[in-house]
Amino acid sequence: VLAHDVTESRRAELELRKRSLAIERSPVAVIITDAAGAIEYVNPKFTETTGYTLAEVRGKNPRLLKAGDAPPGFYADMWRTLSAGQVWRGELHNRRKNGESFWEAATIAPIADHEGRVTHYLAVKEDITAQKEARERIEEQAALLNAASDAIVAMDLQRHVTYWNRGAERVYGWTAAEAMGRDFSELVLRDTSPEANEGWLKVQAAGEFSGERQHLTKTGERIAVQVRASLVRDRHGRGQKILTASTDITEAKRT
Repeated sequence: VLAHDVTESRRAELELRKRSLAIERSPVAVIITDAAGAIEYVNPKFTETTGYTLAEVRGKNPRLLKAGDAPPGFYADMWRTLSAGQVWRGELHNRRKNGESFWEAATIAPIADHEGRVTHYLAVKEDITAQKEARERIEEQAALLNAASDAIVAMDLQRHVTYWNRGAERVYGWTAAEAMGRDFSELVLRDTSPEANEGWLKVQAAGEFSGERQHLTKTGERIAVQVRASLVRDRHGRGQKILTASTDITEAKRT
């Protein structure tokens, strides 16, 4: 019986060591607080992300990281969820020790004892600053494209529309919802003759095309457009998409 107990004890010790090592080497920040929110443990990734060592934050509340610009009631809602014994997930805007702001995707869970009382909280956080900044740049670019008066359209190499800005909605009359996934030629040319495909063939062969073309609107009205098209390549140099910017010059030509 004693030998069995020793074996079980060693197994439990080994399992605990494995879990501890996994947390120590985790690629995400891990924080453990007591029931009052005082920090008891942070792993090395937390220090790498925030600049604070365990000695500097032990006994302190994680709110020392707050950037201070959260919407009213944000943290109250978080603690309401955790106090109800539920897991909270969301994004946090924090500040590193050096004052630099950063974003984290966080999952915070209450840890209860065998009687169901919450004794600790476990937070697992991933630095998503780069992803947030990339998303913001994309949103800014999309806003700029939508503000353009030109019809800006992106399509794959089979001419299926993958992007249709508000300028394209104004010029052609098709909404983005109606145009997405449709064949660009069917929308604005309704003609598959070799002459109609001249610009398409040129941009695939030379990587760009510029010229005046006759297009049709949703209602069938014929308009004159100045088209500029470019072949968008991937990092290996292979053609991936076609990007076109078309200016409606109908009124200018009439004048």
